[in-house]
Amino acid sequence: MKINNVEIEDIDMLDADVAEKYENEIFKVNDLNKKIAAEVKEGKIKQSEYIRKLCTAINKFLDSLWGEGTAYKVFNGKCNFITSVKAFVDVNCWANNKDTYENQFSEINEVIKKYSLNRIQNNDKNLERL
Repeated sequence: MKINNVEIEDIDMLDADVAEKYENEIFKVNDLNKKIAAEVKEGKIKQSEYIRKLCTAINKFLDSLWGEGTAYKVFNGKCNFITSVKAFVDVNCWANNKDTYENQFSEINEVIKKYSLNRIQNNDKNLERL
C-alpha cells in the first residue's frame, strides 16, 4: 500500500494479532483526538499543541503497525496536520476496504482448494488402487 506516496508492505488484516493491534491503535488515536479537540475548544491547549499531539499519535499508530521508523519514512520527520490525518484516513480506508479482504481471502481459498476434503479423499482412493 502507499501512504503519502511512500510504498509500504501490506499488513495481514486476517491475522488476529495484527487485527487486534490495529483495533487497539485506532481507538487510541480516536480517543486522543476527542480529548485534545475538547481541550482546544475549552482553550486549555493551543492549536499548535493539538496538531503536534495528533501527529505524534498517528506516528505511533504507523510505527506500531509497520515497525519503528515507518512514520519518519512516511512523513520525512514533518509534523503536518493535513498530511498526517490524510495518511491515517488512507490506512483506515485500506484496512476497511472489501478488496483488501477479498485479496487476502483469495489466497486462503487457493490453499483450501488444494487441501479440500474431496481432493484428499480422491488421493486416498487413488492410493488404495495401487
